[in-house]
Formats: sequence, C-alpha cells, structure tokens
Amino acid sequence: MSATANPNAAAETFVKENGARVSRHIFSSRELYEMEIPRIFGKCWLLLGHESQLPTPGSYFTTYMGEDPVLVTRSADGKLHAHINACSHRGAKVALDDCGVTKGFTCPYHAWTYGLDGRLLGVAKHEMLYKSSPVEKGKFGLEPVAQLDTYRGLIFATFDPDAPRLLDYLGGIVPFLDTVFNRRASGIEIVGQPQKWRLPTNWKIYQDNFSGDEYHVSSTHGSAIEAIGLDWDAYLQGLVHCYVEEGHGLSAHFEQPSGRADPYTPLEQPEILSPATREYFYAALQEAKERLSPVHSRCQFVAGTVFPNLSLLPVFNTFRICHPKGPGVTELWAYCYVDREAPEAVKRELVHWYNSANGPAGLIEQDDSAVWESIAVTAQGGRGRTLYSHYNMGLGDERWHEGLRCTITSRLSEAAMRNFYRRWARAMGEAL
Repeated sequence: MSATANPNAAAETFVKENGARVSRHIFSSRELYEMEIPRIFGKCWLLLGHESQLPTPGSYFTTYMGEDPVLVTRSADGKLHAHINACSHRGAKVALDDCGVTKGFTCPYHAWTYGLDGRLLGVAKHEMLYKSSPVEKGKFGLEPVAQLDTYRGLIFATFDPDAPRLLDYLGGIVPFLDTVFNRRASGIEIVGQPQKWRLPTNWKIYQDNFSGDEYHVSSTHGSAIEAIGLDWDAYLQGLVHCYVEEGHGLSAHFEQPSGRADPYTPLEQPEILSPATREYFYAALQEAKERLSPVHSRCQFVAGTVFPNLSLLPVFNTFRICHPKGPGVTELWAYCYVDREAPEAVKRELVHWYNSANGPAGLIEQDDSAVWESIAVTAQGGRGRTLYSHYNMGLGDERWHEGLRCTITSRLSEAAMRNFYRRWARAMGEAL
C-alpha cells in the first residue's frame, strides 16, 4: 500500500464512485485488517449482548469487542459493567466460561481476585510477597471499556472515550430498531445461549449482505423458496431499502393489503407460522401502534446492519454479532429472541422457526456461507485482489423520506451497501 499525502485519496482507491465500486483487496488484506481493528472496532459502538442475559446480580457473560475478550457483569447493586477479560497482573482471562452466576472472579494463574464491578479485591500472598512494593488495589482493577450504554435492553460499549453518545451513533436507525425491540412494554428476551460458528470469509462480505441485499435471495436461496412455497414476486411488492448516514442500512416491508402488519407479513404467503402465533402478533399490534410512530408501526423490518458488525434478521427472530478473527475468518454469534410476554407455545414455535431456517444448519444459512467463502477465495488471488466489486444497482434512485427520516429506494437496490462502504472509507481514511 503506497503512502499518500491525502488520506482521503487513499481511501478512495478502495471505495470509488460514491460506493458503487469497491476494491476486493479490502476483503483479503492483512494490512488493512490490522488498521480496521483500532479505527473501526476500537472507535465504534459495538453490541455486547442483551440485558436478559444478565437476569440477576452476579450474572455475567463473556464476549468480544473486535479481537479483545470482554467480560460483562451485573453487580450486586444491579448496575451493568464491561471490562477487558484479562487480569491486570499478567493478562490471563479471569472468566473462562461463556456465562454464569458468581460473587467474583479469581484469575486461574496467580489467584488475584476481582469484584463484579471490576475492582481488584485481593492479591494472593500479598503480605508475604509484596512487602517492599505493595500493590495499590485501586490502580489495578480490570480495564473498563470507555463507555457503556443500553438501548431497549441491547447492551453496547465502545473503547473510544470521545465517541458520540449511543443514541447519536445509532441515529436514524433507532425507530427501526424500535419496530423489533419496542413493540411491547416488556420487550424481548434471548432464548438460550448464542450459537457460534466460524466462516472462512471477511467480516465485511457478511455484513454488506445484511444491509439490504435482497437481490441474491431468488438465486442463492432458490431451493429454499421453492421448499416453503414463497411467492417471490409478491414478496418484492412493497419492499424498500433504507439507510442512514451513520453507515446503517436495512430492507423493510410495509403493511400489506390484509392490514395484518406483524413481523412476518413478508412471509404471509404461504402461512409458515401457525394461526395461533399469527393471532398473537395481530393481537399485540395495537400496543405496537401505540408505542411506534404511525409510519414505523406499519413497518416489518426484514434484514439490516448496524455498522460495523451487528446484523439483524427479524423475520427469523435473530440478530447476530460478527466477530472478526483475521482478514479471512469471521466468527458469527447468533442470538434467538422472542417477545418476553409471548405465550410459551408461541416462543417454542418461533425458536423452531429460527433453527430450521437460519440457525447454523438451517435451510437458508448454508446457502449464504458457501457464497461468502467463495468471494473471500477469489479476493485472495494476485489478479483477483486488483479487481472491483460493483454495487451500482439503483444508483440515482435514492430519495429522502420525511416520514421515515432516512434515505430510501422503493425497489431492489444496492444503495445501503454503498452507504456501508462509504462509512468504512470514512473510518479508514485517516489510517490509509
């Protein structure tokens, strides 16, 4: 990568024509990946999980921010905390399990102990071994994240003390998130633990798909569409692509002629879910209308991306966190959620629907995985890395929608993907 006096010009060598051409080099370059970790994963707000994973004081779970292991806890006073999961003494992980309930954490290496709020509580054999140089416990707690905040039960954090507040970072996607996480006063809950698997692909290949690529569905998922009997032409009616300048994008449907605006309206033909489950959503619709804006209460959020690495697929009751593990490896953590106050029979059916369709061995998921891997392979070649991918579908069709407070295109488009890569280029510009 050649140096340049103009960092923005360097970024533009990778993302050209307002995002319509993207260099495949960014999918395979180790050098660029090493820049992404501090510039993107070190500065953006990243989703850690959901408050329902911490139901009681003493609850904790472990996750990642970029490649940094992170420990998320609920202390005795009910407050949430997030710290680097590394002992301040020599760096060993203090929490080895994915989740649990505890009174504190003891490093397995030298037995330094920490409270749920990250404070250093004890140093093994301190009086015997540290007589000449006592450890000041107040200075050696676990390393905290710079900022921690929640929205509708979603727990976010950032390493950047100067990052904008969470609501400002989420920006125009907030009312769309509300259509998923704020339909009922009780909110949602996570079912079980996240399913985790690795893909041999770059994290951006995965994320740009969720920002609004409905173009691939009829070809990549043709057999699945045939198996469930979905009328693809009918599905496309009323589909819009939306994006906001913060880099977030999504595809959505709006109320169908039937008027039954529930999260599954795009899949209403055929009726994949049981009449009882559909009746539950129809009965809950009035509460949703009271909690959402008039235009957003008619919205069915199909799929979307919150930059950089949160993806949502509400029609399959899942959101995912995409953890980068190198330029060619991505670890996906998929969370299945349901309305907290839904009947148990409805919850069971939705979990089954998620697992059969978009779990790691689901009818749809494996189609995508094979394609994403192949893109990563072609981007590694000596010639392949010099080529550009094209995202020019619907270029010029974008228009501002006052009611939705975002830019939309009312037919198949790659506008949200262009927006994703423009945001990537802005984040990377000063580093290139």
